[in-house]
Amino acid sequence: MPTDEPPEAFHVTTDEQLRAVSSLTRHRIMAVLRFEPATITQIAGRVGLAKGSSSYHVRLLERAG
Repeated sequence: MPTDEPPEAFHVTTDEQLRAVSSLTRHRIMAVLRFEPATITQIAGRVGLAKGSSSYHVRLLERAG
């Protein structure tokens, strides 16, 4: 069950991580995923992106850790 507590802190330790979290679009995606997993299709619908764009941004976040 979702709570209003913030997630554990994420410490940026690399340039790749900084680039990944410096995007408003990726912040919106992280907000969607904050409380529960979602498919690319679900993410795309919630943030208003094409599935391909959503997939691209999720891959960047995954690579960054």
